[in-house]
Amino acid sequence: MAATLVVVFLHIADPAPHRAVLLRHARPSDVRPIAELLAAPAEPVAPPPIGGAQFRWEEQSEVARWLGVLPSRLVPSADHLFAVVADEVTGEIVGCAELGLVPAPAHAARESERAPHAAERVAYVGNLAVASAQRRRGLARRLVGFACKWARSQWHRPDVFTHVDAANAPARALYAALGFCVYEGSMDGAAPARLGAGQSERAGQVLLVRHAPPPRAEEGG
Repeated sequence: MAATLVVVFLHIADPAPHRAVLLRHARPSDVRPIAELLAAPAEPVAPPPIGGAQFRWEEQSEVARWLGVLPSRLVPSADHLFAVVADEVTGEIVGCAELGLVPAPAHAARESERAPHAAERVAYVGNLAVASAQRRRGLARRLVGFACKWARSQWHRPDVFTHVDAANAPARALYAALGFCVYEGSMDGAAPARLGAGQSERAGQVLLVRHAPPPRAEEGG
């Protein structure tokens, strides 16, 4: 039976007064703002007094690279989607995240009794980015939360995986607050690379997993 793609639009109250953002699926017209978000430094970095032009050139080269690979990935499918957060008034894209089903990491087969799909494919979230001026407002948390809910409700995947740089303390704290923990296994291959993990796990990256909480007692009958 063919899978059905469900498109959702969520209104999210922004902590800034009198502002709201819209969480929605990406559109082909979003390609440039998403490319610019993904090419920006993880944290705002002032160009050095000497070499600033080189720094800017490298960032623009990264934008060009993303412009080359993003168009086909902004088309949602039964096992992949790109979500964005946009200013409800201006339409400006201020955050994004990519979610897909990828081959399970090593050791996931051990959990096959609890989650029969674990030995096949698992949900993976990558390419999470928020505009520097909009950080620390909870948008990354909402994007990841949306990805986890989608994986569970639409794909029936209770666990969600991601990678994080070991030295990125804010990102690790964000994921920890969302229930992610270190996964004692490894993940490599082209599929996770497509979602931001690299061709294989780079030195300094940590594989994380979020196990869905058990159903509440009242849901069990």
